[in-house]
Amino acid sequence: MDERDTVNPPPAEPAAEPRTHRTEAEIGAARTRRREARRLAHEGEIDEAWAIFEELIEASPRSPSLRCEGGYVAQRAAEIDAAEEHLEAGLAMLGPPEMVASAVRNTAATCLYNRGRVHEARGEIPDAVRRYRASLRLRENAIVRRRFDALSATVDWSTGQTSVSTMEGLVALLEAHGCGDSATCEGSDDCPEAPGFTTSRQRSDPTAGWIRADCSQMNDDMVYHLMVAYPGDGGLVLAEAATYWLGSRYYQMSDLSSFEAGEVRLIESGGARWLRFDARTVSFSGHEDVEVSPPDDDSEHADVECYSSSSTTVHERFTVLCPLGAPAACRRLTTRRQSETQSSLACGALGADGQYAETPTPAWASASLGATADQDDELELTFGDDGARLRVVDGQAPEALRGVIGRPMPAAELMTHLEELDPVVEMF
Repeated sequence: MDERDTVNPPPAEPAAEPRTHRTEAEIGAARTRRREARRLAHEGEIDEAWAIFEELIEASPRSPSLRCEGGYVAQRAAEIDAAEEHLEAGLAMLGPPEMVASAVRNTAATCLYNRGRVHEARGEIPDAVRRYRASLRLRENAIVRRRFDALSATVDWSTGQTSVSTMEGLVALLEAHGCGDSATCEGSDDCPEAPGFTTSRQRSDPTAGWIRADCSQMNDDMVYHLMVAYPGDGGLVLAEAATYWLGSRYYQMSDLSSFEAGEVRLIESGGARWLRFDARTVSFSGHEDVEVSPPDDDSEHADVECYSSSSTTVHERFTVLCPLGAPAACRRLTTRRQSETQSSLACGALGADGQYAETPTPAWASASLGATADQDDELELTFGDDGARLRVVDGQAPEALRGVIGRPMPAAELMTHLEELDPVVEMF
């Protein structure tokens, strides 16, 4: 074909000029939306906050600060894949940590910390430590330092021995490891929102005290661990002092409505050294609507259905003793116990008209409740040069202790008796 025969296509429409900047109004609107997302996140409305950040990132995909902050919110919203994607994108835009411009050092440090939290959520602890270390090289920060120190610390769960030397470091270690390492929680599958420890503490000096760890379980149950920390070889030692289960399962209910603990004190008596602290609790336990079945030989009430409910409120004071220089093992002595039990029984049957109606309570149903006696017992525990002494203040002592009331006991004997009364629940 001759060049003159070539059919030339019509000239193309000129390409639209790409927008290189946003208007002042758009920038102002984006800032307003970002503030709204931060407010929602602060108030716990994480899903709503994440939806706004998704919009903002789509409108400004080249903003590293949006990517980094949005990635953090995505991680809190359990959108782990999205969090990783946006945090990696933000870090790539900011460049290698050692070459980050001074103007964006804080942004990069925050982004590295947020990326470390995603590593933790995936169980990638060495990678999380690496990100926290890089963040701290850019900017020292107390929150990042706590996470870094906690993940770098070591703990022998079989003995309670840790490598941290301060209560602050111990709290951070527990928060970082979460309840997945607790035998009570039986692995991370039962504690999906790791870390599951929230901790509070009260101490008489910087290196000894008690820690309460609240471990979330499935079905909204809680396990409260009361632990004592004291100096050991190379760091603080953790010892379990008491465990409370809170929740409702298989008709059973349990709740801890009040808990107070005093300072940890050093007791020296009879050549032994113990850590001691006193605590008091108000707890509730019981069951509701448990079916009571008639005996096989009671044909008269075969069609009667009975359901029992019972609740017990217990006011308790106890002393926790932890021997120094021994493996992590604490023993608890209840020094005051007041309990009050209330029970009820409801019976009914279908009548000839097909309607369910209440019936008199059969004798076998009443007998199923058993005897419920309220309790008010109080002991006093004192220490002297010749050892420990127990005295009955009110009520009576537990049967296992009646043979030792009033006489001095060496430390080893007292701890043996306490172990028989209240074996320690192994936590680690």
